[in-house]
Amino acid sequence: MLSSTLRVRRGGARSWLDYQWSRAFGARLAARLEERCQGERGVFITLTYQRDQYDNPKELYQLASEKKHVAEFMKRLSRYLGEKLSGRWICKLEFQEGGWVHWHLILLETTRIEHSELERLWGHGFVWVERMNPKNIKYMAKYVAKGDGFPAFLYAEKPRSVKIIRTSKGFWNEPPAKRPPPKPKDEQFQLDAYRPIGESLRIADSTTVVVNDEGQYRSFKKPLDQVISELTDSGYKVVSRNGAWLELERDAGRSGASRRPARLHLIRRQNRGSPSGVEAWPEWLIQCLTETLDVHRRLA
Repeated sequence: MLSSTLRVRRGGARSWLDYQWSRAFGARLAARLEERCQGERGVFITLTYQRDQYDNPKELYQLASEKKHVAEFMKRLSRYLGEKLSGRWICKLEFQEGGWVHWHLILLETTRIEHSELERLWGHGFVWVERMNPKNIKYMAKYVAKGDGFPAFLYAEKPRSVKIIRTSKGFWNEPPAKRPPPKPKDEQFQLDAYRPIGESLRIADSTTVVVNDEGQYRSFKKPLDQVISELTDSGYKVVSRNGAWLELERDAGRSGASRRPARLHLIRRQNRGSPSGVEAWPEWLIQCLTETLDVHRRLA
């Protein structure tokens, strides 16, 4: 018996660079960070670079990672303040136009640090500092993987080498979690760990997850728009969107749907002037499919 309802979503890469998962990560981080900073005093610091010292953005990113610029800066700042900073800071990696890296940092239990001293301690370029407030707390958790939020060279990196959010040990005030016994690392684990991020995103874009009304999951090696087209051909219609999920219902009164175009550019053309007997897809659904097809297309 066919399911009367289905939920469908694009496969995900569980990465900050995956626009779909970054929204979930950002929402979760926002809630945790707001709770952590409640009743605290602190400063919001932005660290940038003097670009003329580097040949290109990729060289700067690699040097910043290899030389651990942020970690070394925090060590120097700790010595300057004469205080241990463990459990007091969180840092976010961002990219300016052109792919140039910069950092945003919240430091708790501190209300004032001289700007000139911060620039001296940083030593790589310009520094901005202001008091921590609800606006910049929220900004720290804002999702950054939308559209062209990341430079192309980042997609060639391995997943574990790219840390968008980093914190000092003990920042979340949580007892250390008991780690389960390590599992043997099978061949698939090795592939996932060393596969470039861009390749993982392409795999996610070509995979669709479908859940029926009994909660059974099934994964298809087809892009989301193709699965939607095939389901509408079979008599389903998209009725709503809930986060990353599209919710479909089976129209019992229809013996079969009109043939739907498989690619999005045809869907757009259909929506401008639908031929007789063919329903136009709603704009919000077209927008959802546009994101799926276009957001990583430049990586192909």
